[in-house]
Amino acid sequence: MATAQKQESVSHIRPNRRLTPDTPVAPRRTVRFPDVLDAELEALSNETGLTVSKLIRQAVSNYVTEARKQKAS
Repeated sequence: MATAQKQESVSHIRPNRRLTPDTPVAPRRTVRFPDVLDAELEALSNETGLTVSKLIRQAVSNYVTEARKQKAS
């Protein structure tokens, strides 16, 4: 019953939310940033022409890559 209610409550979300086709549905993460950081992201987005989402994905990807390198050494 809870699952059915959850599915109904997210019915407005597009069925294929992946950035790349032919892969399973990606989870969405809601992240809140301090106003100062959000303003910096917006400014960087305007300077680079990249979306804020793309900048965040790149930053997280770089962080995970570096964390794995440090763990391996």
